[in-house]
Amino acid sequence: MRRSSIIMLIAAVALGLVAVFFARSFLGTGGSNAPSRSAVRTVPTVVAAADIGFGEKLTPPKLKLVDWPADSVPAGSFQRIDDLTNGIGRTAMRPIVANEHSACIARSAESLTSWLRQQGYACGSS
Repeated sequence: MRRSSIIMLIAAVALGLVAVFFARSFLGTGGSNAPSRSAVRTVPTVVAAADIGFGEKLTPPKLKLVDWPADSVPAGSFQRIDDLTNGIGRTAMRPIVANEHSACIARSAESLTSWLRQQGYACGSS
C-alpha cells in the first residue's frame, strides 16, 4: 500500500469518529435527556367512558376518570365523578363521544330550563 493511501485511510477513520461524537452530542444517548413521563403534572379529570346519546342521564357507569395534564385542563371540568352525577341530575345536551372531556358534556336540567326561559319558552310552573 502506498503511503498516501494509508494517510487517507487514517484521516477518514478519524473524521468518522469525530462525526459520531458530534452526532451523539446533538442527539443524546438514547433519550436520557428527554423529559420523563412523570415530569408532567396531571390531575384526575372526568371524561365519557362510552358514547352517550342526546338526552341520556349522566351516570357513573357512563363516565370515567383519566389523568389530564394540569396545564391544559379546560375551565369547568370535573375532577370527581360524584360532582357530576350527584344532586340535580345532569343530562347530555348533545351526543357525546367516548373520552370527551367533562367540561364539554356537563349541562344540568336546571341550566337547560334556565336557557329555555331566556329564549322565551315556557318551562313548567314558574
